[in-house]
Amino acid sequence: MSSFFSRGSTAKNVVSEDNRTLAINRLKPHFLNNILSTIYYLCDSDPQKAQTVTATFSEYLLGALEALKKDDLASFSWEMGLIRSYLSLEKIRLDDKLAIDYDVDITDFNIPPLSVLFLVEDAVKRGISGLNKTGTVKISTRRLAGGVIQIKVCDDGNPHEEPNPQKAEEIKKDYEIVRKLIQQNADGELNISKREGGGTEATITISAE
Repeated sequence: MSSFFSRGSTAKNVVSEDNRTLAINRLKPHFLNNILSTIYYLCDSDPQKAQTVTATFSEYLLGALEALKKDDLASFSWEMGLIRSYLSLEKIRLDDKLAIDYDVDITDFNIPPLSVLFLVEDAVKRGISGLNKTGTVKISTRRLAGGVIQIKVCDDGNPHEEPNPQKAEEIKKDYEIVRKLIQQNADGELNISKREGGGTEATITISAE
C-alpha cells in the first residue's frame, strides 16, 4: 500500500475529528465478524486462501487505523489500495454476486481519507448485498476540462434505502461528514443520483491543485 501522504497536501487540512469518525465507522462489529468468520471456515477448507484473506484484512485494518491518527489529505493512490483491499474481502464473502470494475485513469491527486472508500462500501452493502443476481461496483477517475478531477462510484443494484431508522441516521451522518470534508478541504462537491435502469451513482468533483 502506498504512502498515506502526498507532498503539498498540508495546504488543505481536514477536520481530524471527522476523519476519526469515518475511520471508526469502517470497523463496525458486523463487518469484522463477517471477515473473521470467513477466515475461520477457510482455515479448514482452504488454508492457503485463509492466509491470503488474513493478509488482505490486515492491510485494510492498518489503513483504517492509520486514518485515525492523521489530520491531512491522503493521496488517492493510498485510498485505492484500501479500496482494493476492502473489495477483495467482500468478493470472498459475496463471490459471484459481486463484480468489480476499475476504470481509474489518474491517481495523482489528494482527497480526504476514507471519503471514496465510504462510497464504495455503501455501494456494496446497500446496493449489491441484497441482490439475487450479480451486481457490479465501478470506480472511475477522470481529469476534466479546467483541471477538474472527477471520481465516480457506481452500482447497478438496489436503491440505497435503509429501513432501520437508527442505521439510516448513521449513514446520513457519514454522508454529511464526507460532503463537508470534500467541500471544505478539497474545494469540491459530492452528488448522489439514481441511475437509469437501476442503481446509484456517487460523483465527487474537485479542483486540481
